[in-house]
Amino acid sequence: SDEARTSALMCAILRAVVERRNRSDPFNDPVSLYRLAMESGTSLDLIQNCKRFLRFLQKRWGFVHVSAWIKRSATRHTLNAAGATQVCSFPPSRPPEAGIAPDSIILKRLSDAPWFSLSRGDDDFEAVADPFRYPPGVIAVFALGRIGVLKVYQAGRDQPFNETELSRLKTLLERFTHSLAVCIAYEQVRHSERRYRSMFEDSKVAVFMSTPAGRFLEVNRFGTERRGYDRTDLL
Repeated sequence: SDEARTSALMCAILRAVVERRNRSDPFNDPVSLYRLAMESGTSLDLIQNCKRFLRFLQKRWGFVHVSAWIKRSATRHTLNAAGATQVCSFPPSRPPEAGIAPDSIILKRLSDAPWFSLSRGDDDFEAVADPFRYPPGVIAVFALGRIGVLKVYQAGRDQPFNETELSRLKTLLERFTHSLAVCIAYEQVRHSERRYRSMFEDSKVAVFMSTPAGRFLEVNRFGTERRGYDRTDLL
């Protein structure tokens, strides 16, 4: 009927308008932002957490490339840990992009603002995005607190993302940054546990834990050897 055809046409027009809006302003989609927020913080594994977040980000908005970088100072307890290392990207970079140097223009810009965006006509574009790796477009770079850096590249656009577009991701990126901090803290705890477990087991003196009543709770290898029992017999 004419009414059905008119209704279908209006739906098609509305759908086209929404799709066009999302292509021109990829961050202006609260439903997708909510879904993307749910993708972060669902794993205590740093790499898996980044993969889930970046996969949806790249797939939903059609970015040519997205990548997450973790500052070395966030994961290494050394005085010379500087710059950042790429931990995940979609699609995977082959070969992987070089690390972000401590004196790079990226970290310098992010020390003044939480994000920035560049197009091919900007002076710093080639220092931020490899122009031979991607088709013509723009790049946006976000600081993930003091932990890392997020980079997104969109093709087919001449002008950089404006402040309004970039600021829409603020709450989302705060959640993602918090999830990364949890992952890093969890891995540091696991590393400490492995370290002290190794010290406990490899000690050349008997080390044990017991209750006030004298029941063994834990004993190291040297302790079982000195007593001539298996660990299972003591515990």
